[in-house]
Amino acid sequence: MLVEFGIIFLTLILTHFLLRKFVRRLILAQSFPGPPALPFIGNAHLFFGKPPEQYILTFEEIVKKYGNIIRIWLGPELNLLVSDPSFIETILGTNLLMDKAGEYQVLDPWLKEGLLVSSGEKWFKRRKIITPAFHFKILEQFLEIFDAQSSSLVRILNDLKDKDNVVLHEYVGMCALDILCDIGLKKVVSVNTLFKGNYYQILHFSYVNLCIEVVCKIGGC
Repeated sequence: MLVEFGIIFLTLILTHFLLRKFVRRLILAQSFPGPPALPFIGNAHLFFGKPPEQYILTFEEIVKKYGNIIRIWLGPELNLLVSDPSFIETILGTNLLMDKAGEYQVLDPWLKEGLLVSSGEKWFKRRKIITPAFHFKILEQFLEIFDAQSSSLVRILNDLKDKDNVVLHEYVGMCALDILCDIGLKKVVSVNTLFKGNYYQILHFSYVNLCIEVVCKIGGC
């Protein structure tokens, strides 16, 4: 009997906490314009049946209709879309908003608590340490590498201009990997010309498998 009472009590406490958090979001959402939301799915219906490349166009239509800062509900999750540069500058310039969105958790098993995934004070301390490494004076010495690899990417994309579909992010990712290898290892790897079955392909395949594994764990598969 005592165990059952404890379970009920904990359930009520958890329900109260979640409801209070959701009600607070509802109140905050009233302060911002946005498209009407449906129960349970929010504004997710605006993206149903559309390919990923159409999402940006949908966002653009919403921004044109409702303004520079709007609310979007994706299920119970409240999101604010900001398109005014002055607002973005204020958000990025504060030390109060350093927590990463929940979507970053999918990278935890791969990157652990590195700079990309960590939040709060841990992120701030690590970012402060590496900031000098990204000073303009330091980056200037790598301009020739940036230029050479970017030119190589342009030539490769030019050869693909007659194709109906090109997965652009793959080639951009390989270009970034070439730049990193050239700077960090002092070696021209030319990943873009070694695409099929080599390092980048293996890295991409491993990341996709990791994402599938994490999603399955979250979904209880």
